[in-house]
Amino acid sequence: MREAAAILADRPMRAVAKGTANMAKSVEIQIALADLEFLKANQYQLCFARMVNGAYTVVWQSYGGYLSNNPFSWLPLYQLFGTNTFTANGGEVTIDTNAVSIDLGEQAVLNPDGNMEPAVTGGPADGITMINQYGPIHPGLIGVSTGPDGVQRTLPMFVAPLAIATGTDVLTPAEKMRVWFQQNVASGTTTNQDISMAVELDLTAVDLARATYSQGNWSTT
Repeated sequence: MREAAAILADRPMRAVAKGTANMAKSVEIQIALADLEFLKANQYQLCFARMVNGAYTVVWQSYGGYLSNNPFSWLPLYQLFGTNTFTANGGEVTIDTNAVSIDLGEQAVLNPDGNMEPAVTGGPADGITMINQYGPIHPGLIGVSTGPDGVQRTLPMFVAPLAIATGTDVLTPAEKMRVWFQQNVASGTTTNQDISMAVELDLTAVDLARATYSQGNWSTT
């Protein structure tokens, strides 16, 4: 198995089609100065996760160079992959199949040889469908996001905690983000569903959301 970050750099994503449904979504995270000093002194990371199938399972980005104001954005660009393992609460995501670019309303076959075939139209319009002919596997999604440093990264954003058998499985990304602070955590690792110091931002009906962390608490506007 190979580390996710090591095998994604040379995998181009599809271009984003024109249209309002394909606009970038953005969040802005503001941190009060007193809290900023405490968080930095105690080596907390600013973490972002994207909801898929009603759950947050992977730290999409973990960032230590945050400032008082921190933008984060993402595009509707996805790749579908499979992995043999899911280690909860801090396990590193590995990508064990090839990954293929895929859009909402498309499906891809993981054939009996373990090869993910190119995506074609099919499945629910709001989901990404894997047709699994291989055997037990954890479906996963890779996504494109831009961190507070302005760097665009292509990283795992979701892995199903339970392996699926042969058949069909649908992954449905939601425009919801979880943002939190945590020590000793890296991008592309699994995350606990019960995170303290977290806020959920719903961008289903908007393109921008803001949250402020002050005196150890979150508020949203």
